[in-house]
Amino acid sequence: MTESVICIDKSNELPENVDSLIYIDKTPFTAVTEGKAEVLFPSSHDVFYNPVQEFNRDLSIAVLKQFALDPPKTKSKAKQADSLENSDIPGISVLEALSASGLRAIRFAKEVPNLSKVLANDRDTQAYLSIQRNIKHNKVENIVQATNEDASLIMYKNRSYKDRFDAIDLDPYGTAAPFLDAAVQSVKDGGLLIDYVQNSHFM
Repeated sequence: MTESVICIDKSNELPENVDSLIYIDKTPFTAVTEGKAEVLFPSSHDVFYNPVQEFNRDLSIAVLKQFALDPPKTKSKAKQADSLENSDIPGISVLEALSASGLRAIRFAKEVPNLSKVLANDRDTQAYLSIQRNIKHNKVENIVQATNEDASLIMYKNRSYKDRFDAIDLDPYGTAAPFLDAAVQSVKDGGLLIDYVQNSHFM
């Protein structure tokens, strides 16, 4: 098995938010730094990245930071008993249901304290491969896991009480309406559901 060779070329003029051009097995990637994360995007633009939404991501991280530091403790005794098997796991669980490159999930892992796991999900195969690559590149394998499923399906699959997420982040291209039923069923009682789209937002 041959190892990947990474070369960095800074000789060409690049956009301000692009640090370098990186070659992995002769495939060019642009490296973009945002917050504490550096993510690799195929130069063929197979994976979506919107630099205009950086404020959106900053806002999500600020809200999640506060939530992670002081998560609500509003469980009934019956529900507390149901979750005892997971009580030894510190921190909160987060789902980024529409992850694209994994940038937001990786920023969560690097910038938000008290996280036990982050699921970075995208049903697009190229996006899923990009998420895996960026998880490894940022050395956050201990927190972030890539999944390749439909966003609503992965939420419905985790709607049982013991599997629900403490926080779910939705950042669709359009309205979040198609995902809301699944999201409210798979977020814990007192949990955090974040959606931010171009013309409206709620948390």
